[in-house]
Amino acid sequence: MREELPKRFGSSFYAFSALSMLSVLYFRIAYKSRKEGREESQKTRKAE
Repeated sequence: MREELPKRFGSSFYAFSALSMLSVLYFRIAYKSRKEGREESQKTRKAE
């Protein structure tokens, strides 16, 4: 039991860190695309 716990905790910790990194990357991409979309919409508005 004592030896199994650290292994489980380690695997869960790695999975959690991977999930958090993926979510951070996803939010960064979404924020960047949203920002670019806003700039593009402003440019089109100015052109009109």
